[in-house]
Amino acid sequence: MLIIVFSLAVSALATPSEPFVIDQTKHTSSSCELHHVQMSRVRVPLYASGIASLPHDYSRCPHGRRPIDTGCTKFGEDAYGYIWVCPECEKACK
Repeated sequence: MLIIVFSLAVSALATPSEPFVIDQTKHTSSSCELHHVQMSRVRVPLYASGIASLPHDYSRCPHGRRPIDTGCTKFGEDAYGYIWVCPECEKACK
C-alpha cells in the first residue's frame, strides 16, 4: 500500500516534458463581439493568484491583453496560454 501511495506522489510531482498550455482561443470566434473587428491570437503567461479573483468589469475591454488567472493551480514557470486580443479593447484598457 505504501508503495502505491509513494508511486502516486512521485508521479504527481514529476514535471512534464512539455510546458502546460491553456488555449482559450479554441472553438471561439476571432471577431470581437463589442467592436466587431478581427482579433489577434496572443501568447500570455499563466498567473496563479492563489485565491478566487474579485469580479472584474471587463465590459469596456473584454479582449484586452492580460495573463490567464489559474486561481490556486500553478502549472510551472514555462506554462503559458493563448487568448484573443482586440486592438480596440487594448485602447480602452489603457
